[in-house]
Amino acid sequence: MRFTVGDFGAVADGVTDDGTAIRAAIRAAIESGPGSMVVFEPKSYRMLRYPEASAHIMLEGVSGITLEGNGATIIGTPYNGFLSVNQCEQITMRGFVFDSDPLSFTQGD
Repeated sequence: MRFTVGDFGAVADGVTDDGTAIRAAIRAAIESGPGSMVVFEPKSYRMLRYPEASAHIMLEGVSGITLEGNGATIIGTPYNGFLSVNQCEQITMRGFVFDSDPLSFTQGD
């Protein structure tokens, strides 16, 4: 099954926090089972600080899920990673560009 993040409320304007919508689409794909795909449009998705976990997407014991970026830009923060994979099989993630706001490391005045 294909789950488009926009169908779960992702705005993809580069300003609005799309983290909740992206996590909901991924949860639906996991519940659907192996062979499921989470699809992004080639837009900018902002994910603000997420204190509940070290990464926005936490996959544990999941099998057969694909995250298809299609050139999507993920704008995160230095406080959270995008994806954590633990004890999973056949996880595919492709077609993403990653950015950080604010930048993770800065130097100078």
